[in-house]
Amino acid sequence: MRALNSFIIRFIVRIPIPSIGVIESNKEVRVRAARRWVIGFLLATAFAAAMNSEAYAEVPDNKEPDGQIAEEADEAYPKRELLFFEEIPIVVSATKREQPITKSPSSISVITAEDISRSGATSIADLLRRVPGLDVFRVTPSDANITARGFNEPSTNNLLLLIDGRSAYVDFFGTVVWDNLPIVLEEIDRIEIIRGPGSALYGANAFSGVINIITKTPEKAKGTTLSATAGEFETFTWTAMNANVFDKWSYKAVASWNEANSFEDRDEDDHEVFKGNILLKHEFDSDSQIYFSAGADADDGKSLTRVSSFDREGVFGYSKLNYDYEDWKFQGFYNLVDIDVLATGDTDMRSIINNVFDLEAQHSIEPWEDHTITWGANYRHNRVTSGEIIGRDEQENLFSVFVQDQYDVLDDMTLTAGIRFDSHPLTGIHFSPRASLVYEPWESHIFRASIARAFRNPSFVESFLDLNLGNGAVIATGNRDLDAEEITSFEIGYQTRLLDNKLHFKADTFYNLLDEIIEFRQLNFLPPFPSPPPFVFHYENQGAAIAYGGEVSLEYHFSERLSSYLNYSYQELKARDDGVQFQLNEDGEVIESSPRHKINAGIYAELENGLNGSIDLNFVDKVTFGFFDRNAPIPFQPTEVELDDYTRLDTRIGYKFPNRDLEASLIVQNALDDNHREFPTGESFQRQVFFQVKTRF
Repeated sequence: MRALNSFIIRFIVRIPIPSIGVIESNKEVRVRAARRWVIGFLLATAFAAAMNSEAYAEVPDNKEPDGQIAEEADEAYPKRELLFFEEIPIVVSATKREQPITKSPSSISVITAEDISRSGATSIADLLRRVPGLDVFRVTPSDANITARGFNEPSTNNLLLLIDGRSAYVDFFGTVVWDNLPIVLEEIDRIEIIRGPGSALYGANAFSGVINIITKTPEKAKGTTLSATAGEFETFTWTAMNANVFDKWSYKAVASWNEANSFEDRDEDDHEVFKGNILLKHEFDSDSQIYFSAGADADDGKSLTRVSSFDREGVFGYSKLNYDYEDWKFQGFYNLVDIDVLATGDTDMRSIINNVFDLEAQHSIEPWEDHTITWGANYRHNRVTSGEIIGRDEQENLFSVFVQDQYDVLDDMTLTAGIRFDSHPLTGIHFSPRASLVYEPWESHIFRASIARAFRNPSFVESFLDLNLGNGAVIATGNRDLDAEEITSFEIGYQTRLLDNKLHFKADTFYNLLDEIIEFRQLNFLPPFPSPPPFVFHYENQGAAIAYGGEVSLEYHFSERLSSYLNYSYQELKARDDGVQFQLNEDGEVIESSPRHKINAGIYAELENGLNGSIDLNFVDKVTFGFFDRNAPIPFQPTEVELDDYTRLDTRIGYKFPNRDLEASLIVQNALDDNHREFPTGESFQRQVFFQVKTRF
């Protein structure tokens, strides 16, 4: 086995990785053919490694398996009852402290590693479609947008993404590039999704919600994991992960390659991505540990923003250092974005370099009985260089402090109250309070009421944009006088867990007041008369809105091998001023850019012989998007386009080979072939078929 591993490593390191953005040529054709051969080789290797691994050879009936082997097997395929039948899930994102999900002061959902392996999802964005209250739409195979409870649009920037506690949004745009995260599905331990404002703990951008992706520790990922996927539209993905523990030291290393073509033109490249990360950890004792991690994503792809659609190529990277000592937590990280973009209608590549340095400290104490106080401070330095997009170099220094008190008023009642102060060089000081009451009057029947305020600072683009496209035909500028967007949220929720924790039911309602919404407006648009060039665009605080609705979810786990889920989301958005959403909505008018109804349902089943499968259904109601249409009779006029509702059905059928950590799966996404667009200028999504092999040894 060691010889086989050595051969694989020597073989892979000799495979040349093509440079990004290479023009199609005979050389590239050969390279692409070689990559496909490598994918096939890895598929065969994964199969052979598992079939021939002595560690997982069949154990005679009269001999017990080695304890270490049994432990590793349990890690590879966790027992279902650990989460579903014995323990209530523990979450950390709602209060920055571990607590049972039933005591969370926020509306929260959890996707586990087991949920991921059972599903037919091949990306994080597609995986999040199943979560109630989240709006997900994909423009191209390499451009997805996600928000919570409405107001989703291209390059949306009101949802905070954390990866192991590190903010992973691009400060330049204020958005998340979901397909350029330097992590893979195989290394995710769980995803915690908070719906509703989170600025009281996390500050700016935790506006409509927080998503915290928590990756596996080296202890949980111990061993070698290989996976390979091949499918339609020239889709090829391979992933390798290795982790080990040596006394007090441990490590984890991940590498992955992914490529795919356009949905609408099977011969046109959409993206090529290489990503990887490492983690090195040392435990001094049970109360003290230090760990370092770093990762990068080098790619090319396509993105759509409110300014323009563009091709991108470059690097997204990070490094991070954490130190935990008893109830103290310290974190420092560096984020790098170094990309070149080519806007539609433009002839020159434009460079973006965004450096972020972030320092955080957090401490928890129990000064009085029934009180747990968590407090912390944060410093963040942003520096941007992009002369072709924002003119001169810009930088900002951000400071914040927060404090939160969890007070057990009664044995069955907990009050969580907190406030955070954030400073910004342009928008000033912001106060973000939150209060939440969780009450369990009867066992397993839990009620929650909360109120919170949050804000979103303008991004660098919104404040400093200075862009000239098409030799002066289009001019787009930022606004240094913008105020931060604000939201006040009221929530009521109920949840219960019955029948020995097999049945989970949850219901949440919300009422949000949004103010100082930042809009991208055409200054010289005077309908019905055409605007002569140049077409001038500008960011302004324009309008206010109301959003209200709720989510209902039900999960039932019939047995270890059979489980199901069903959830429904409703949301209604109304303008409280004129000009909200691309100058199209008047005061009191319904904003139809977010689907009013969404339904998700799924079932997973596994037979004793290793055959297993899942079905996931995603229904999204019709929407009407507003955008500036450059091809309209009046160029760049605000245009509304209605998109029909769609139903996406994903299926997966797999087989786990007995006595070996090897699984082969056939995945069909959009199995009903419901061709649809999720944004007016986006690509039309069709049925896709994939073959996937995963193994661990």
